Amino acid sequence: PPDPNDVPKQEVEKPELFISACEITPDTVGGDGEFSVNVKIDNIGSIRARSVRLTYSSEADGILPYDTNNAILLDNIASGEGAEAAFKMRTTKDVIAGSRAFFITLDYVDLYGGVYTATRQFLVNVTQPAEMTYDSISLPKSVTAGETFTLPANVFNIGKSTLRNVTVNLSGAGLFPTSSVFLGDIQPGQAGYGEMKVFVGMLSMTEGYTESYGKTTGVYTISYKDDAGEEYAVSVDFATEIQKPVIEGEKTDAEKKAEEEQKRAMSQWWISALA
Repeated sequence: PPDPNDVPKQEVEKPELFISACEITPDTVGGDGEFSVNVKIDNIGSIRARSVRLTYSSEADGILPYDTNNAILLDNIASGEGAEAAFKMRTTKDVIAGSRAFFITLDYVDLYGGVYTATRQFLVNVTQPAEMTYDSISLPKSVTAGETFTLPANVFNIGKSTLRNVTVNLSGAGLFPTSSVFLGDIQPGQAGYGEMKVFVGMLSMTEGYTESYGKTTGVYTISYKDDAGEEYAVSVDFATEIQKPVIEGEKTDAEKKAEEEQKRAMSQWWISALA
């Protein structure tokens, strides 16, 4: 026997609005800029959508409606029909670079008083210049062959875009870093901290030099990329002098000279005394 509870389900007629296309112009925007949005809205439901209201906004800092009023009233949209809408948004100068989201919401009703809401998220690409600073370095006027000294490798992102693949290097005749310092990606407002250990060798250990000790120059370099993959480098020139190591028990040149001066003075005294 048929089940008395098996009642055929009736499809409820309702409108259904869908944003089928969204064009953003330009597709990339900088800080303190603006962009236009054009959308196509289709009614894929079975009855007319009435009192259609489109609103747009963003939860991302620095993405704002261009106008104070962020709502657009649209005509009723019949089943199988569509409509178009256009609006503008803007960025502040402090907006963070990257893919930033904004939202479009459609509110509408049907003939029977049913209330509907549909929201879609879209992305706009924001670019900002890469900006950085770093802790300064200072080398002593002289270093001794065989010793190791340490330099800071601290980089600060003061911009609104990510610094990519941040690396600190040093080069100089007779100076040999144990390795470059890789700080990786540094987010806006963040810092990368490291230190570089440099072994002091002899000048002759570098191609093109024959002397073992003496004055040397070098370059301390911070390299990184921006979001677009463009490479940057900041270089600091420095100078120091590599001195011969003092063997324990061996007198320095200054001590030898002082001793010679003392002997000379003593011999002059004896000559004067004998005279």
